[in-house]
Amino acid sequence: MGAGLALERETIWPQRLHQIAGGDAGGDLEWWRFVGRDVVVFPEVVTVADALLDPTMAELVWVDGGAG
Repeated sequence: MGAGLALERETIWPQRLHQIAGGDAGGDLEWWRFVGRDVVVFPEVVTVADALLDPTMAELVWVDGGAG
């Protein structure tokens, strides 16, 4: 199965996209697929990345990871 066909069959990310957009992200899902699919499908990854950008949190992770 090619990647294009797999993307056409996806149902989770369009549903989440519409939820995040307040119920309607419009009809141009192809554009949204390129711009923000991973953010919509994996919001927890964005949350962790955002936390790691905080200097205090980054320092805690650095020290906890055995920085030396």
